[in-house]
Amino acid sequence: MQHILSLSYGKDSLACLGAIEKLDWPLDRIVHAEVWATDTIPADLPPMVEFKARADAIIKERWGIEVEHVRSDRTAETMIYHIRTRGKRAGQRNGCPMARTKGRHRDFAHFPTYKRAYIRAFDKMLEERYRRGKMLGNWRAGTTGADIFHWWMEDGIISGQISFEDGV
Repeated sequence: MQHILSLSYGKDSLACLGAIEKLDWPLDRIVHAEVWATDTIPADLPPMVEFKARADAIIKERWGIEVEHVRSDRTAETMIYHIRTRGKRAGQRNGCPMARTKGRHRDFAHFPTYKRAYIRAFDKMLEERYRRGKMLGNWRAGTTGADIFHWWMEDGIISGQISFEDGV
């Protein structure tokens, strides 16, 4: 029988190493399941990638065990954009996990922190578009993160939108 620690690099997971040592329990392997955004981009931010590398070196030095990093063939990107092959939705793309308008409205009503995070992400996207000179010409989705959020939500709230009812 092998004694294996599943390492997440969180405080509890790392504390387990100390507890195993203190209790003099056997430990044969340490495994970490990696999550990747794409085939070439890890889902972890660079500071976390650096932290893992430092922790791995300390673990190797202190316990003499090389941390095994395992990963699936699937990435976040392939899971989100996967085309279904079975069931009622065969042939359809998964798309965004909150792709349906009704579901998005419900989810953002229940989790306003996510709504704020999306608006911040859209603001950062717009900053980058301005920096690259891509806000000239035919961009009509809005000029703020909130504008883009409402456009994406398809809730009819678009800054400066004119309707026939306005009598213009």
